[in-house]
Amino acid sequence: MGTWGAGVFENDETMDFLWEVEEGGIDALRDALDQVIDAAGRPESWAESTAVGAAAIIAAAYDGRADLLPEEATALLAGL
Repeated sequence: MGTWGAGVFENDETMDFLWEVEEGGIDALRDALDQVIDAAGRPESWAESTAVGAAAIIAAAYDGRADLLPEEATALLAGL
């Protein structure tokens, strides 16, 4: 697992999550958030990372600030 910065998408877990979103679409976003909710305050670190990534993608879809996302996530937003 690698982390190269403090940004939402600056770690391997969240970048791998983008592939899940590409494959699963909106359901992958929902699943990421559900996993954190279901963990009742004790989520694994990968679940936290993917939930934050999912929230960032959802926020960008609503506020139109896809320019704040990595290129891979911007492309995914166009397809959702």
